[in-house]
Amino acid sequence: MTSFMFSGYKWNIKESNTPMGPRDNYFSKDCISVKPDELKLQIKKINGIVYCGEVVSEKSFGYGTYYFYLSSRIDLISPDLVLALFTYKDDNNEIDIEFSKWENPTNQNSQYVLQPSDVVGHLYRFDSKLNGDNTTHIIRWMPGEIQFTSLHGHYVTPPNSGFIINTWQYKKSDVPVPSTEKVRINLWKCNKTHLVAATNKNIDYATIKKFEFKAL
Repeated sequence: MTSFMFSGYKWNIKESNTPMGPRDNYFSKDCISVKPDELKLQIKKINGIVYCGEVVSEKSFGYGTYYFYLSSRIDLISPDLVLALFTYKDDNNEIDIEFSKWENPTNQNSQYVLQPSDVVGHLYRFDSKLNGDNTTHIIRWMPGEIQFTSLHGHYVTPPNSGFIINTWQYKKSDVPVPSTEKVRINLWKCNKTHLVAATNKNIDYATIKKFEFKAL
């Protein structure tokens, strides 16, 4: 397993030469590039196979606030790709911020999710309309409550309400309890071939400038 340091934490790169979830994709370390102040995930075709990128934190963080600072246009990701920022133990213990049009260019491009997503009230979809490359996405996980926030720019708290892209609060008894979950960041394709090529209007990469965690 290939590991690296980013934002002061150790991360592992997911690798698979056989199809696996999500959506029976292949994963390669060649889709991950790391600099001291930048983590980049890409979609790449290698020897005729389209590979995706995913990284997994070594540490399990638990209750607290998770900050993901992005510097690429989430609103321009190819409509057949998904960028996900999330905590994951299993399919029933997962908290997501996801950016995708799910193969339909007319769909909204963002969602906050408590898995399983097919449970009524677990999914909140919206459109992220950006005015620049930089955004901050926040998951505040507390006992019995999750607060999601997305901001223009890189901020812990917005300078004013105009910086808020969207917010959503989920407060019910089925909020997950911390266990062995890890933070994951992945970029993957909805279909089997990734037919939508990157153009001046669509991109097939995502750039994360920083990850930060603050305990309750």
